[in-house]
Amino acid sequence: MGSVNVNSGSVESLDRVDGDLVLAEGARVKARDGRRVEVGGSIQFEGNCVFECSLAANSVRGEDGELVVEGDLSVVKTIRIQEGSLEVGGNLTAETIEVDKEVSVGKNFTALDVEVGGKLEVGGNAKAAEIEVGGDFEAGRNAEAKKLEVGGTAQIEGETTI
Repeated sequence: MGSVNVNSGSVESLDRVDGDLVLAEGARVKARDGRRVEVGGSIQFEGNCVFECSLAANSVRGEDGELVVEGDLSVVKTIRIQEGSLEVGGNLTAETIEVDKEVSVGKNFTALDVEVGGKLEVGGNAKAAEIEVGGDFEAGRNAEAKKLEVGGTAQIEGETTI
């Protein structure tokens, strides 16, 4: 299956997309197997979009909305969301994360470089080489980073290794 477009307000059941996945405002994606969707290329979205499953992709780019992934999100390269937010119900892994507003992760979070303009909230462990948050940073368990820069408050419930 090559590139796939999901129209505004549509619900699409997918398993694997070899190319890019383009989502319009209000698009919802479900996994055919009920568990995970794999995208060989990049995910591009505008507006609010929801994955009612786990998701694996090469990269994620979006703007002007919130991307919700109800399961785990695994990204090989970069997540870049302009004027928007990211909510992940499970674990989040990526190389680079740049989100202008907020990032919320229900479980564990692993990345190399993280830059969040507003708030970064992690329910479990947070691990990255560099974490830069313009507002508040919260970790429900342990936090590990070579560099941690927070413009507001940092609240870490477990051990901190900086």
